[in-house]
Amino acid sequence: MAPVISPDITVHVVWYGAWKPAHRRIIREFINSFSAPIRRSPSVSDWWKMV
Repeated sequence: MAPVISPDITVHVVWYGAWKPAHRRIIREFINSFSAPIRRSPSVSDWWKMV
């Protein structure tokens, strides 16, 4: 159960087309939920722990 990616990585999102602010927020929250120090539930990290 070791981390898959150990060093910090940078994610760059390329917004192609017309994205509404609410949709951008969802994508940003999804990406941030991988390793945010204070996680809101549910998070991607919690989901991977369950899987």
